[in-house]
Amino acid sequence: MPRFYFHIRRDGFLEVDDEGLELSGPDEAILEATRAARDILTDRLVGGYFADEECIELTAQDGTLLHRVPFKFDITPE
Repeated sequence: MPRFYFHIRRDGFLEVDDEGLELSGPDEAILEATRAARDILTDRLVGGYFADEECIELTAQDGTLLHRVPFKFDITPE
């Protein structure tokens, strides 16, 4: 199984994920990155922190950037 890494870009710095996760492929990795972004955003909001400028940068084992998942807080009126 391929390994994917979920780095967090915050305030111009990159927090590197040294461990990564073995997942079946890029589609599963993107879903996992989206879940992680939601969880992190929730924690930041509950803690009173602004997180709209952060994102997860999903990379393959060789370091290739596969996808960015921005932390977006959006309230859409009904």
